[in-house]
Amino acid sequence: MLKNISWTDFIIVCFFLVSTYYLAVVLLFYRSRVRGLFRRKPYKQAQNDNVGTSSADRRPDEGSSPALSSDDFTATKEASDKLKVVINQAVSDGVERQDLLGAIRHHLEPYKRFEGTAFGVAIRNSITRELGHAGITLSAEELDAIWSSR
Repeated sequence: MLKNISWTDFIIVCFFLVSTYYLAVVLLFYRSRVRGLFRRKPYKQAQNDNVGTSSADRRPDEGSSPALSSDDFTATKEASDKLKVVINQAVSDGVERQDLLGAIRHHLEPYKRFEGTAFGVAIRNSITRELGHAGITLSAEELDAIWSSR
């Protein structure tokens, strides 16, 4: 009976069986991601949906921010490193919350140009992460206030 099956037929059947197996695995284990691929909103529509969100949660528009150079990556890393040292030093010294926020605000002064850009979001995330390591949480309003020079 197996004498009538050629190697080409065997390879085609194996290909379909393996393809069916991997399709089943993808659909079973990654079904939410697969659905997400087909439910994505267009970029323009997603921007209109962000009207009620805060500036930190919103993706900055390409045309609204000034041109950023490769030196900005270095400056962002430098800002994150400085803030990490400031936060760790303040926590180890037992500085009060308002004084800590003032110190962070003071060290952010040279990096004001990053506010509202992807680099600003990276700095904001760095601040949140370092404060989280120290057991300190900030509200969205406090994080927004850090960028202001009060």
